[in-house]
Amino acid sequence: MSLAESSTILSYSTVAVVSTGAYAEHFIKALLQCKSFTKVRAVTRTPSDADCDAEKRNRIAELRALGADIHEYTENTVTAFQRAFDGIEVVVSAVGVSAVMTQIEMIDGAIAAGVKWFLPSEFGVSHYTSKYLPFKGPLDHMVDVQQYLEQKAKPKGLAYTIVYT
Repeated sequence: MSLAESSTILSYSTVAVVSTGAYAEHFIKALLQCKSFTKVRAVTRTPSDADCDAEKRNRIAELRALGADIHEYTENTVTAFQRAFDGIEVVVSAVGVSAVMTQIEMIDGAIAAGVKWFLPSEFGVSHYTSKYLPFKGPLDHMVDVQQYLEQKAKPKGLAYTIVYT
């Protein structure tokens, strides 16, 4: 089923994608092309000379030119994410594995902002059905995020979907 054909997605009109990296760039462009959303927001850390190359700056400029609403933040805090998600119904996290645990603050920020649906950055192996359980290392943080969603977000009305590819 394509994004444009999904009635669940189409019931929402605003979406934010957290990150402007490789996966996120493709998500944002696809959501903009879909034309079903009144607002597509790219949420990204504020680039600095110390940690940002020209490629990221160019990617942000391109997304802005395509119509994405760019929201930059400097700290991984609940308040920063609440501001980033103000007026947003759906949040798609596309952060890399090193930033997976920042999704805890994202989830709390999403709840505080009234987001309806959260998709964590999981685009990989099914953690609960893998023959490699229990995970050790960076992937075990993805399980922590899933458990946090189940325990904290669900009771507060934040729906979520785990996507395995």
